[in-house]
Amino acid sequence: MVLKALPLTFVLAGLALYTALAGADFGAGFWQLFAGRGERAAGIRAHAHRSMGPVWEANHVWLIFVLTVFWTSYPRAFGSIASTLAVPLVEPDLDLHRHGGRGQLRLFGGRLSGGRRGPAW
Repeated sequence: MVLKALPLTFVLAGLALYTALAGADFGAGFWQLFAGRGERAAGIRAHAHRSMGPVWEANHVWLIFVLTVFWTSYPRAFGSIASTLAVPLVEPDLDLHRHGGRGQLRLFGGRLSGGRRGPAW
C-alpha cells in the first residue's frame, strides 16, 4: 500500500513547489506592470526581470515533473482527469506560451542588427 501512494507524495511535493515558485512569477509581473514611467521604473523592471530569470524556467520544470509522475504512475486516473478537464487544462498551456512569447519579444523583439532598436514585428 505504501508503494502505491509514494508517487502521490512526489506529485503533491511538486505541486507545492510549483505553487510556491508561481508566487515569485506573479510578484515580478506586478512590478513589471505597476513600476510607472521613467528611468527609475526601467530599473525596477530590469531588476524584476533579472530576479525572475532563474525561477521562470524552474517553475515550468516542476509542472512537467508533476504531470509526468502522475501520468506514468496513475494512467487511468490521468486519462479520466485529462479527458474530463481538457479545456481547463489546455488554457493554462496556451497562456504559458503567450506569456513566454511576450517576454521574449519584450527582451529581444526590438533589436535590429547593429544593436539599434526597431519595431518588434
